[in-house]
Parts: sequence; structure tokens; C-alpha cells
Amino acid sequence: MLEGVPVLSLTILIPLIGAFITFSLGKYEKYAKYIALAFSVGALVLSLLIAYEFATDPSPSATGYHSDYQFYEEHAWISTLGINYIVGLDGISLPLFVLTTLLCTLSIIFSWDTEKRPKEYFGLMLILEVGVLGVFVSLDYFMFYVFWEVVLIPMYFMIGIWGGPRKDYAA
Repeated sequence: MLEGVPVLSLTILIPLIGAFITFSLGKYEKYAKYIALAFSVGALVLSLLIAYEFATDPSPSATGYHSDYQFYEEHAWISTLGINYIVGLDGISLPLFVLTTLLCTLSIIFSWDTEKRPKEYFGLMLILEVGVLGVFVSLDYFMFYVFWEVVLIPMYFMIGIWGGPRKDYAA
């Protein structure tokens, strides 16, 4: 069903597109939560399709074959430095991948009443989802580091802006 489709990259790209749209809303920031929820649910649905495909089809994906990964994608990125975009999903990272999309969707739902800078809050939440998803599927050390940094930046701002009484210390 998902053969030939770069589903891992799409699942990472969907919240990133949602974050860019959320940040560019301008005066229509009251729609930020709806857009964030729609794109997060989109990533959740795609991750559930991946889990279904993983459970029902034991053969490797047509996006590329690697002996340990049912879903595997590899693209040259900075070939002069030996840096490639390599993502893969195995039986250990699959539950973490699906759980991340579920928890991010639930986080957006449970923070629905955020009134302080909602455009920034929900945009950062989607970028955080991108980073965590990337950490769980990256197979290249450089890409792992990039995704790890993508996680740290929104967390810093979310704690610093929307944190509790000692938010400056916590950030």
C-alpha cells in the first residue's frame, strides 16, 4: 500500500509544513490551534498507516532495502562531507514513532485554551514534533544531531515563555 512512497519523510514533513503555516498566520492567529491540530492529526494518521503496513507486510519497503529496516530512505545530502539523509524504522523505533505523533496531537488538544501567543506556541509544538520524530528515525549521526537540536530550540522557548514561576531558571 505504501510502497514507493517516502512515508517517513512525509510524516516528518507534515508537521513542519504546519509550523510554517502557523507562524505565517499574521493577524489570524486565532486559527493557529486548528491548523496545528490538523497537521498533527495528519502525521498521526500517517504514522498509524505505517504501523499497519509494518504489522501486515513483513517484506521491506520499496523505498529502499536495508536488512534491519522495513521502512528505509536514503538520499545524498552533503556528499563531499559524507553526510546523507538516512531514515529508517524498525520494531523498536516504531512504537516510539507512533507514540510521538499521538502525544503531540494530545498535547495540542489539551493546550487548546492557550491564550498567550497561540501562534508561536502551536508552531513551536509542531517543530518539536518534527524534531522528536526525526530523532527516532534518523540513522545518520549528523542528522540525529540536527534533529536533536531541533528539539532543544522549541523546548527552550516554550519553557522560557509559557513555563511556570521559575521559567527563567528552568529554561
